[in-house]
Amino acid sequence: MAWHQVVSKLFVSTFIVSAIGLYGFADDEPLQKVETEVDIVAKKAKTGLSEKKSKSASKAQAFPRYSRPDSFWRKKLTQGQYYVARKKGTELAFSGAYWNHHDDGVYTCVCCGSPLFDAEAKFDSGTGWPSYWQVVDKSLIKLHPDTSSGVIRTEVNCRICSAHMGHVFNDGPRPTGLRFCINSASINFVPRKKMPEYIEKWREEIGLPALEKNVNGVIPH
Repeated sequence: MAWHQVVSKLFVSTFIVSAIGLYGFADDEPLQKVETEVDIVAKKAKTGLSEKKSKSASKAQAFPRYSRPDSFWRKKLTQGQYYVARKKGTELAFSGAYWNHHDDGVYTCVCCGSPLFDAEAKFDSGTGWPSYWQVVDKSLIKLHPDTSSGVIRTEVNCRICSAHMGHVFNDGPRPTGLRFCINSASINFVPRKKMPEYIEKWREEIGLPALEKNVNGVIPH
């Protein structure tokens, strides 16, 4: 059974969430919805208005929070990973492990292991950072306004553990027009053939409830 089918059954049975697709997000909203949310975040930074809630935001409330003390992250992560993922740092362009990485698989959060970016959505942006035109499931990320550099940008965080991933911009390729510019220090890579087993371990790690039996009469193994 493919890893994304395992995740699909998990989300449907536990949270009534639609399947994680290779070319689509987890709900019935169009891909362009994320682009709209990027604009909303930018508007919020300018005006102070509250960010409009989306279906994915409502569904994401069902996910557990992988909250750990700072001492845990300092022990778990390398110095570079901690600086980027927990302190919102940025690695130097063309210096990370994955900017020129082309293996088939899934890129996961370095902190909690959430599957965030698929190699099928990776493209060469010429920036020196790993770039993707969509996320595996937008309910697993959180967007925030970021004015720390003096300009308004949209920060991308892992929704499960709040790790800093990078930023998303509206200058990406079709079909979404998005460019998720991600730090290599914030992600790990899992080969696609190992994803079914990986997803089960990830589910246990972050505390997702056990799968129910009534999903197409099958419990993934």
